[in-house]
Amino acid sequence: MGYWKKGQRFQGLDPVTGMLISGKILGRAGKVTGVNKDCYNVQLDNDGWTGWFNLATLRELSEVNENIEMIILFSNDAVSLAKNKEIQTWIDNKVFEVVPNEGQRAISVRWIVTEKTKDNGLVIKARLVARGFEEDTTSLRKDSPTCSKESVRLLVAFASSKQWACNTVDVKSAYLQGDKIEREIFLKPPPEFNDGNLWKLKKMVYGLCDAARAWYMRVKSALNSLSVKMCSLDNSLFIWKRNGKLEGLICIYVDDFLWAGNATFKKCVIDELQKQFLIGSSASESFTYVGLRIKSFSDGITIDQTQYASSLVPVTISSARNMQRESQLSESEKTAYRALVGQLNWMATHTRPDIAYDTCELSVAFSKATVTELVRLNKLVKRVKNESLQLFFPRLHSFETCSLECYTDAAFANLPNGGSQGGLIIFLKDDSEKKCPIFWQSRRLKRVVNSTLAAETMALIEGAEAAVYMAGIIKQLTAVKDVKIRCLVDNKSLHESLLSSKQVENRRLRLDISVLDDMIWREEIKKVEWVQTSHQIADCLTKKGASTEKLRGAVSRN
Repeated sequence: MGYWKKGQRFQGLDPVTGMLISGKILGRAGKVTGVNKDCYNVQLDNDGWTGWFNLATLRELSEVNENIEMIILFSNDAVSLAKNKEIQTWIDNKVFEVVPNEGQRAISVRWIVTEKTKDNGLVIKARLVARGFEEDTTSLRKDSPTCSKESVRLLVAFASSKQWACNTVDVKSAYLQGDKIEREIFLKPPPEFNDGNLWKLKKMVYGLCDAARAWYMRVKSALNSLSVKMCSLDNSLFIWKRNGKLEGLICIYVDDFLWAGNATFKKCVIDELQKQFLIGSSASESFTYVGLRIKSFSDGITIDQTQYASSLVPVTISSARNMQRESQLSESEKTAYRALVGQLNWMATHTRPDIAYDTCELSVAFSKATVTELVRLNKLVKRVKNESLQLFFPRLHSFETCSLECYTDAAFANLPNGGSQGGLIIFLKDDSEKKCPIFWQSRRLKRVVNSTLAAETMALIEGAEAAVYMAGIIKQLTAVKDVKIRCLVDNKSLHESLLSSKQVENRRLRLDISVLDDMIWREEIKKVEWVQTSHQIADCLTKKGASTEKLRGAVSRN
């Protein structure tokens, strides 16, 4: 068809997977006469994703009438049962009351139907979602914290060291179990349940822009009532102490809770929480939490995404296309490229530091990607599938003697436009040299620099600041007042500059080095040490082709 208008609905088939994609046009993203004339800002029905999308990449693209359900892949009987179950859940939780339609401003709704694999086979689930973008939300606070990756790893490290079991709990229909709504919202019922009246909401529902925040505040209130305190540096990490001693931790990721603690913590906190909320499922010692496989062993705990890696599918490249290495990617290839890099980046930031640099480089290359980059992407997928990696969290000794060990490195001007790549990895280490991987990073340094020394200095600042942040969290979790931080670099000039009162020639660089000097003077950093490049664990986080063997050995079970 011609040009699309705001509010129109569409559907088409993904050219790579063949999956049905449907959604709503939110506005134009490219000029009508430009090369991006088929690009629009959309909201997809499949997963609620909102953003820029090229409709020309879809096969069998067509307009869909607003009243036609976007459910053609499931049997009508199964869908009807799922919808009835969802509405009954709304009724059981007293989410709304039926009121006469007197012309009130009302928000429409839509169904999201998904297929989930359970132990007993496939299960169809229907969720009724309000179109929250139809509401005026300018004065509403919408932020809702979710636990950081490093907080999850700290929880696992503490659980392993204290020999606590890791556990997960998810809350069933979480948003519907929240507090009463504080403003007046009316919904237009879905066609199957529309009798001419409106539904006046009494509680938050999925789709409202502040629903996630309202749920978070409900959980926070429940935890506070049980004397569980929020970590000030990560508002989704909660701490329970008794007589000044840590006895339990909880990480919150929307309606998924990860917790570890002793028997008293379970009795006084977890059991009480389960009385306040309807729990969907729970698991202990071996389970999946927000895509991470967590398993307990006698000597520690592992985290991996091996199952997720097995689901990765390389982009299909024909023999003829494979010969056109310098050719720019087509729109459909770009879509597949971007999706696959996104999947790899999810792994790189959660469990696979060994692919962090390669993933970052492929991501940076996206705007001008050629078939060469596509081939490299497929090779990386093959490597990820063939070379599994499990992060290992051994049982550390007393946390009173633990320290943070931060390796930082940089590669000068190895990126387009003169940019430099910086990398860092931080471990929590005990006095017996056992260590847990807590945080890592591989990214372009924030500004262009003119020397290797400047690049290494910037990387060290980023690593030191990250380590100070981790130390701050650890201090809140324990009674330890001083968490020693040891930074390791392989650049002798940087190390010597920090040991000498002689200033470097570059005046801009003097400012950066003074930041590090101040951190050392205030004892935020215990010391900065020089190590040979052969012992620099962060080396593979900054450059192409560097061996990942040392890093993989440091983060996994030796």
